[in-house]
Amino acid sequence: MIAGEVGWPVVSFPGGHAGYASHPVPFATLLARVLEAELS
Repeated sequence: MIAGEVGWPVVSFPGGHAGYASHPVPFATLLARVLEAELS
């Protein structure tokens, strides 16, 4: 798995591959948290 190779955790998003469409608020909330964590 690529995440293991680069040392990053795997993050499961709500709704799978189309979570941005089927679960927009939880998807966006988690995405913001992941991006903020990467910038810190």
